[in-house]
Amino acid sequence: MFKQLTHALIVTLFIIVLLVINTQAGILDKFSAGIHNHKGTITPIRLLIPANYDSTKKYPLLLHLHGAGWRGNDNISQIKDDPGIHYFSADSNQAKYPAFILAPQLPSDQAWVDYNYWEENYVQDNVPKSNELAAVEFILDSLIHTYSIDTNRLYAYGESMGGFGTWDMVTRNPNKFAATIAVVGTGDPSKMHLIKHMGIWGLHGNGDEVLPVSGTRKMMNTLNSLVGDVLFTNCNAGDCTGIPVNKVSSLIQSEHPPRHIYSEFQGVLHILWATYPHEFEGMNDWLFSFSKPVIQPNLKHVDVLDTAVAATASWTPYQYGAFYKNSCMYTDATKSSIEFTFTGIQVRYIGALRSDFGYASIYIDDIWVKDIDCYNYATLYQQMLFESDTLQPGEHKIKIEVKGTKNAASSNTMVLVDKFEYFPVPDSVPMLSSSIIHSTHHLLIENRDVVINQKGSYSLTIKNIQGKEVFKTVRDFPGRFTIPQHFRSGIFFLEVKAAYSEPKFFKFFTP
Repeated sequence: MFKQLTHALIVTLFIIVLLVINTQAGILDKFSAGIHNHKGTITPIRLLIPANYDSTKKYPLLLHLHGAGWRGNDNISQIKDDPGIHYFSADSNQAKYPAFILAPQLPSDQAWVDYNYWEENYVQDNVPKSNELAAVEFILDSLIHTYSIDTNRLYAYGESMGGFGTWDMVTRNPNKFAATIAVVGTGDPSKMHLIKHMGIWGLHGNGDEVLPVSGTRKMMNTLNSLVGDVLFTNCNAGDCTGIPVNKVSSLIQSEHPPRHIYSEFQGVLHILWATYPHEFEGMNDWLFSFSKPVIQPNLKHVDVLDTAVAATASWTPYQYGAFYKNSCMYTDATKSSIEFTFTGIQVRYIGALRSDFGYASIYIDDIWVKDIDCYNYATLYQQMLFESDTLQPGEHKIKIEVKGTKNAASSNTMVLVDKFEYFPVPDSVPMLSSSIIHSTHHLLIENRDVVINQKGSYSLTIKNIQGKEVFKTVRDFPGRFTIPQHFRSGIFFLEVKAAYSEPKFFKFFTP
């Protein structure tokens, strides 16, 4: 039986056929098999499609790049013997996080990166993208157009030669992936600034007899110099008094999991991936917790040192590259406060979490809203610690006040402010009861109803001010659709899309 991956945008050079092969029982039965030819580069691939796949839902996708030992053309080795594949495709993991898994296979004489793997690092600008990695990029993009894949939740995982490929893939495509796990591999440290926003977990054994651990150390130390929040577990450059496995597992499953982790294992040789990565209970929780942020073009950013921000005298300014515009303010003086006055409809407080931080009290327009615990075992910068509800359009004030208390685990009551974000009042917002909005679609907003007089099937999606989908339905028209009651207060975007057409966006607001 053949499953052909086709869509209107795929050029004639793209030839991919997914063959459901009747092979031995086990993991092979979970994956469809195919062969892809991209500009003469032949790539066997395996694809896991989530059970009970529903094209009306969005699914994450994990790209898995194997190591040198699983090269070939049998289209079996890269999944049959790979612990990473077994871990993420396990029924328990797929039940919790249904996801596509793409597992391409390298030919026996090729590599994901055209580079001497026994050296520490390389300069990416001097190493052209390999044909094999270019083919994988094309396959990935084609799958995105063919299946209902969430492009904000693409992940990359690789071991050894695949670890090199993973670093190379994400640094060449810094805005494509939400998170990556690179096991025993390295890349170009000078490119780490391009991916510092991603979730990154590097792993290596300091007894590696094949690939020097110094390569991964350079990648993660460079990242730490940029963001200052890398959580070093187990060993850190020979110091093996780090965080034990059970503690790491609790951290990565906490409310504020660390964004960047480096796990170095004492005395462990090259075949690290056989056991150690998956000793961390919750690695799948960590990976699938990441999503690329929704683009919010109207969002305004205000640095804590901006003249619009007023702070009491006890706050201390501090310069560090991990903060927005490299600056922040902090204090542990009880009742000290920072205020920001803005004209808009929503506001956010961006700060940091650390092991010596305490509670902050949040006030909107001088009314207490909530207390926030700023403690976390692992240091995390540029964290959204508070987001207000939608406010009435107009001038508002947010105040951050040091409560002077802490939880039992913290060593101090410090509070830090990095910046504020807010959404201004939209310049032009049609009322929900306005007349014809887009006559070519025969669509009206009338008495809080959407009326479409043109025959056909339409999807109607409501998104909030951050662009997050909060409601979706598909209806056959002509007819009338009543907007649900709880979307009649605040600002929302209505997307109406007819089959085979571009979506049309409408913004509505009801006071």
